[in-house]
Amino acid sequence: DALSAAALAGAKGCPVVMTEPGALGGPSSAVLSRLGAADVTVVGGPSAVSEAVAGQLGASRVAGADRYATAVECLRAVRASGGASDTVVVATGAGFADALSIGPWSWLTASPILLAQSDGTLRQDAVDAVRADGGFKRVVLVGGTSVVSDAVRDQLGPSYAYERLGGADRYDLYLVDEEHHRLTRVGACAPGDELVLPEYATILALAGCALDDAPVETAGPSGPLNGLAAR
Repeated sequence: DALSAAALAGAKGCPVVMTEPGALGGPSSAVLSRLGAADVTVVGGPSAVSEAVAGQLGASRVAGADRYATAVECLRAVRASGGASDTVVVATGAGFADALSIGPWSWLTASPILLAQSDGTLRQDAVDAVRADGGFKRVVLVGGTSVVSDAVRDQLGPSYAYERLGGADRYDLYLVDEEHHRLTRVGACAPGDELVLPEYATILALAGCALDDAPVETAGPSGPLNGLAAR
């Protein structure tokens, strides 16, 4: 949910703040207080962020029945905000790494992320949302064909320019080019050149990296897979 929220946060020019499902933790509360946040959007259903937390924050909610439907609702919310780009991103919903890697760029450009199913295709509600919108011109497929199938092109049709960003594995790194808002593969960070953050779910790092045009990669094989590395 936090990864799907990246574009919505970018459109609103705000960070994504993590919380426990049933209670707003001290660090999260402190961040919101420091920001003086008066307009809060909860992303995900009550099992992800409880009604108690949403009520405490006076928040609106963007949610679907599951992560795939929530991503579709985030796309609609981004478009309704008026700040979306003409690009939609497709990454696998079966794992976090690819969506995590594209997160800073999604935030920076307000390009919504849709999640592919385990067979690499989009659900029909996602296909319908893209087609019905009418404002998208480009589709970026993140990862290889084993995680995002070429069948996505057939599902969406020929009206879009398609681009695939995939490396040898999840540890490949993509760098944001601010002038062209494109991604160029630059390889993995070398040991000693990376700052490893201990929780992949610390999505605040994505917004921070996006603001600084910094790349993000998942921690390598020698480190925990639930990490981020920002250079």
